[in-house]
Amino acid sequence: MATSSIISAESAHSLAERSFNNAKLLSEVANRQFINNSPPDSIIQLSEVSIPHSKYNDVEQSIIIDLVKQIDQNICNTFQNNISTRRVMVCVEGIEKYIRSAAHNHFMCSTIKRSCIYIEMGTYNADGVVITVADKKGVPYEIGCWTSLLDDSKEVADRIYSRLIDKKRAKDVCEGVFPCILHPDVAGILAHESIGHNVEADIVKKGSFARNILGRQIASEKVSVTDFANTAFGKPAGLPLFVDDEGTTCRDVKIIEKGILVNYLHDIESAKHFNTVPNGNARAYLAFDEPLIRMRNTAFHPGEDQLSDMISSIDHGYFLLSSSGGQADINGNFIFNVDMGYEIKKGNISHAIKDTTISGNAIDILSSISMVSKDFLWDITGLCSKYQSMILATGGPYIKCNLLLGKE
Repeated sequence: MATSSIISAESAHSLAERSFNNAKLLSEVANRQFINNSPPDSIIQLSEVSIPHSKYNDVEQSIIIDLVKQIDQNICNTFQNNISTRRVMVCVEGIEKYIRSAAHNHFMCSTIKRSCIYIEMGTYNADGVVITVADKKGVPYEIGCWTSLLDDSKEVADRIYSRLIDKKRAKDVCEGVFPCILHPDVAGILAHESIGHNVEADIVKKGSFARNILGRQIASEKVSVTDFANTAFGKPAGLPLFVDDEGTTCRDVKIIEKGILVNYLHDIESAKHFNTVPNGNARAYLAFDEPLIRMRNTAFHPGEDQLSDMISSIDHGYFLLSSSGGQADINGNFIFNVDMGYEIKKGNISHAIKDTTISGNAIDILSSISMVSKDFLWDITGLCSKYQSMILATGGPYIKCNLLLGKE
């Protein structure tokens, strides 16, 4: 981050406007939430809290830069003769807040910390065009834990290089609807973009496809989706969160249970509107940001199938490993980029495919899910940009469904 002591008239006006808007917002929040002096059950009752030192600030930037240089040098030493471009990014970040409830005179602590590595390699294909493959890994941050990224980087780099060699011989996809297997990273994006956003109560009120269909079957019975708070399947969730930015205790929210839409995500205000209780989904990136209804750890539940059986069940289809992003609308329609995948022929993995797109409607895709793997993976490197940035995690098993490839 760069700073300057020079303040222009434009930036001063912008600062004044933001300050006014924040003051106005705080006034509105105070008026609407705290008129009733009886505290809601969801507020954590803590009379005092000792404020610990923020440990993640102990990692000096020079140490992280040295780590990036070392990872980059390892890549050069191992792959230099076979790649033409490379990029390495390491991120050690955290959000640590101390929230005081104006209604109850209590303090609450909210902390999210993670370390992430991102590596991209590029080379030329047979046509002389530069192709790239990227991958990433994140770990929940603890003191010293970020140093494991050096070892993790070797695993990530080896995987990228293997895929890059395959991608040099990639072929175009056959356009049309095909059975596909989604890697957990891609399944997580589907859970977040196409499902999660459309069950955020503020989006529901604006007319998302989830409006007025609670209790209805919208997916295969094999499908369950939850926005986890701090644990999932007996283990810590991707990025555990215990209290949100309204002081509400974080609890799991079942979104889809065996194919049935059962809940929306709420803040205190929307919970009152829908006559329910909030479960800790009001989140703000920085202290002066307005808490918005946001996801935390949104994931498909694992199933009972083996990945090998899922692959062998497909006569002609695709195995989609990675997406560089995309978009979805309130009607459930989506289009995502796919930047790494393989064709499946007669139950076996065939050649790599060139970059393409997948598209469809959330309910149609969810209804087509026929197999769900036992394997489950978290991706804690996510960053959602709904009005303001927010750290989050997505996850899931391998999922078999029908998707439209290569056409919008």
